[in-house]
Amino acid sequence: MVPKIAPRLLNCFEVFVVREMAAQRPAEAYPVTINLVNPGLCRSELGREEPGFLFNVMIFLFARTAEVGSRNLVYGASAD
Repeated sequence: MVPKIAPRLLNCFEVFVVREMAAQRPAEAYPVTINLVNPGLCRSELGREEPGFLFNVMIFLFARTAEVGSRNLVYGASAD
């Protein structure tokens, strides 16, 4: 069974890898655009079994709706 933290770590690792790729290859030398699609912290039913008061406070304060998160995905996937 995969621990609950694994998807979060993989997402974080993906962000760091793309940032490092962009830092090592300047846009002038490599005219390629890499889009990293990430909806961010979204309020949905996926975290319904997550225990803890702090998690619920963070979701209330910082999470966006799933609809707004999906707009980020569409925008990033369709960017030129």
